[in-house]
Amino acid sequence: MILVPIILIGILQLTYRGADNMGRDIAMIDQITRPNHQLSGDVNRSGLFGGEVEYKAIKIIEGIPML
Repeated sequence: MILVPIILIGILQLTYRGADNMGRDIAMIDQITRPNHQLSGDVNRSGLFGGEVEYKAIKIIEGIPML
């Protein structure tokens, strides 16, 4: 009985660590592609064993935002 909550907490910790690593990767890509480039909000759908994050990038060309 006590083992189930411990396993669930371990899975959640691994999920959060993966999300942190992904956030750092996205921030690094954003710094590299920064000129005339913006990240628009994110959509986060997470579950117990995984999740999905969606970012939209906007490139500004001659003052006009392009998706």
